[in-house]
Amino acid sequence: MLTDEQRRGIVACLRNKLGFSLSDIARAAGVNPSTVHAWLTGRAAPQADKLERLYSAMPETVERCPPAPFGELEVMQALSVIDKALKTVALRDRLIEGLSKILPGGLKREVTYRAELEDVGLFRSKLAAEGVSRDTVSYYVQYLVKFLDEVGWVPSTETLQRVYTIRQPRVMGKTAVVLKRFVDTVVKVKDPQIAPLLYDAFKTVQSRQKNNFHIPTLEEVKKVWEEAHKT
Repeated sequence: MLTDEQRRGIVACLRNKLGFSLSDIARAAGVNPSTVHAWLTGRAAPQADKLERLYSAMPETVERCPPAPFGELEVMQALSVIDKALKTVALRDRLIEGLSKILPGGLKREVTYRAELEDVGLFRSKLAAEGVSRDTVSYYVQYLVKFLDEVGWVPSTETLQRVYTIRQPRVMGKTAVVLKRFVDTVVKVKDPQIAPLLYDAFKTVQSRQKNNFHIPTLEEVKKVWEEAHKT
């Protein structure tokens, strides 16, 4: 039901606002990077099946790009129905059970923050205001968005622990630093009560040095000399 322009808008959002590369988008949609470039330049538009594959690969992220799958009116109507169901004894238990399955973390109390597309833009602008170079800002946004996509755009005291599961030590370390800055610059503004809890939920990871060089002691030099003399 989307127009060609709306479909291009979704791809442009992933590329320009969320920092995904042409290869990332192409891999998710099952096409070549040149096809994605054609979408972005207006020479073509993603067809329904390509957009469906893109959505299946990263649904939480695609939903944050316009057009939204639901409008405010539909959401308010759904909340009204849920409110009525909670007041009905016969439906209350069934509703709570259903919500426990679909809500992040169920209905238990958990420190969570639901990130939105505007948060990424705010993060980008704050980094630029701090004097961070354009290229560095772009890399930071890419690390942030890829991690948010992994946790369903809901960073919490539990999901933030996934930063330690990143296999590449360098990527793990940089992602942890970016998440710290995101919490400190964006979440702290939007929700100052939970920001300190999220900030302390994980630690930045220091990469290990590959080479541990040290100046040899006099005794070590003497031993080397003795062995060389024997040889």
